[in-house]
Amino acid sequence: MELLSKTTQQVKIVESRVQLDNGTVAVVQDYYDERDKIIDTVVRTKDGYEIDDPAEVEQILDFLDSQE
Repeated sequence: MELLSKTTQQVKIVESRVQLDNGTVAVVQDYYDERDKIIDTVVRTKDGYEIDDPAEVEQILDFLDSQE
């Protein structure tokens, strides 16, 4: 084996919690790189289960965008 490269990067995580109409709490984590550009978003329940319904995820993200 040979290590070809290794990179260290600072990542900022912004976490938001949203209570949905059905009582479930969603946790949204936005990951930003060093240039403050978003590189990933994860939407889970407060118990750690990923929310798989694309329509529900879009609704949550649209709600958060409207709060800014």
